[in-house]
Formats: sequence, structure tokens, C-alpha cells
Amino acid sequence: MRHRELSRLVWPTASNAVRETSASRLLKRLCDEGFIVRCINSLGSYSYVLGKQGAKEASNLLNIPVFDGKRISGVQGRDVFHRTLGTAWLVEQLVAGREVRSEFSINSLTGDITRSALLEQWGRTPDGLVLHEVRDEAGSFLHYNVDWLEVEASYKGRGHREKMMDVAWSVGRQLLPKSPYYLDRMVFLFEKGSAHKAALVRSASEQLEATKQVVDDPDSLLRSIALVEVDVSLPLTIQGFTETDLYACMRRKETPLET
Repeated sequence: MRHRELSRLVWPTASNAVRETSASRLLKRLCDEGFIVRCINSLGSYSYVLGKQGAKEASNLLNIPVFDGKRISGVQGRDVFHRTLGTAWLVEQLVAGREVRSEFSINSLTGDITRSALLEQWGRTPDGLVLHEVRDEAGSFLHYNVDWLEVEASYKGRGHREKMMDVAWSVGRQLLPKSPYYLDRMVFLFEKGSAHKAALVRSASEQLEATKQVVDDPDSLLRSIALVEVDVSLPLTIQGFTETDLYACMRRKETPLET
């Protein structure tokens, strides 16, 4: 994670100035004590990952295995832009009080949702998951509705988009067999002004045409597929997120302009 995302997570209600100052002091102390490690990322700025001391402390607090983050590929190489977009959005979900699973935790930790189980079920893994607890009127737990995050930060061919639409067309199914997790939304995250939005709409239109005889409620299906545009400025400063769904997007495309 970068300085901006960490400060947003720890001081969500503070002003930008207070967050920046407070985070700088805290991060320096944690680095000095070996709880986190500061690394130069491929954009020339700094990213912070969990150090061995921090992993040990987190493992003791959470009573689960926790690993240091020095092997995270998103710090170095071309994936840093992709990882930063996804991390920033997941941080906003945490700030809103939701439970999230990052790609790194899915790949590294044991539990109900693992990389191997997802690969067996879907043939791929998400860039993150958001879990929404569902309870009945008496307050008893029923199940989790799950958002599947897919970050589109580089060119993706038609074949890739078709596979992602196959996942999106599976909303309502169990995320994994015999589990309390149900796929509720597909969230596509991409940079504002990029070509990803038009490409996703085109692939969705093709998928809808090919499956129109078997989809009972296409409007509800399209409303379950979110398109989230990230407002980004150099050098990777995230200004905010704008969300719509495929149903609204495709309706706007179909509606002629008034003269």
C-alpha cells in the first residue's frame, strides 16, 4: 500500500493535511521498528509492505497465519498501477465498514476462500472480494453476498472479456460449492477516459445477445455488473471513483439524444 491509501484507511475522517502529517510520523516509526518495510515502486514513489515483525504481530492479534509482503509483485514491475487502483478501491470499502479480501490474502491465506478453490470453480481468481453479510429479520446470519473485483488496467483481448462475462453471467450462484458465499455483483474497475468501458459494454452486448433465450431477467443481471471509473492524475493520484452499472450504461447508449 502507498502512503495515501494507508492514511485514508487509518484516519478516514481527518482532513488531507492531518492525514498526511499523522501518517508520515506513524509510518516512520513502524519502519524504524521493523513492522513495515518501505520499498521504491516502479513509479518512483514509495510503497509499504508488512515486515517480518509486523507479520508476527498481526498473526498474534488475529490468530491466523500472516506473511510479510516483500514478495508482493505489485510493488515492482508493471503491476503497480493495476494493484494501486484495486487497493485504493478496496480501502474505500473498508472505510465504509465492509469486509474485504485482497488478492494477496486470497493467494496466501487458508480458510473458506482460497486461490486453489477459486481456480477449480472459476478457472481464475479475482483482484479482490467484498463480503456483505446478510441476516434475516430476527438478526440471524443467512449468507454473504460477494462482490468480485476485476481491475482493467491494461489491454485485454476479446477472449479475456468473454471469460469475465461468463463469470458475470453467473451472479446468484454460490461462489464456492457448499459455502455461505454467493456471487452478487461483478465490479469492473478501470481508469476514467480509457477504452475499457466501451470494450466491456461491447462484450456485454454480445453476451446478452448470445444468451437472451436462457436469461430470465436480463435487466437485473445487467444491474449486478458495476462499472467503476477511477479519476487518476499524475503521478498516480486518485481523485475519486464514479460507479454506474451496465443496465444504466447500455440504456443511455440506446436512448437517442433529444433535439
